[in-house]
Amino acid sequence: MAHADATTEQYSQDFAQAGLMARVMRMLRKIAEENPHLRRARSLQAMNDAQLRRLGIARGKIVHHAFRDVYYR
Repeated sequence: MAHADATTEQYSQDFAQAGLMARVMRMLRKIAEENPHLRRARSLQAMNDAQLRRLGIARGKIVHHAFRDVYYR
């Protein structure tokens, strides 16, 4: 019986840890989604090539453009 109890307790701990990890991942995802640079990159990616051309941005340079003030000073 003690073995069964220990196994059940271990499963409970594993589920608790999985729940904690899920909460941490949701928090990190929310932080990333609220990032203005990421929002800008997504809005540019949603544009068609003609719209991007009017802005002077090549499709392959969208991320560079959106994050230029952070990574490309």
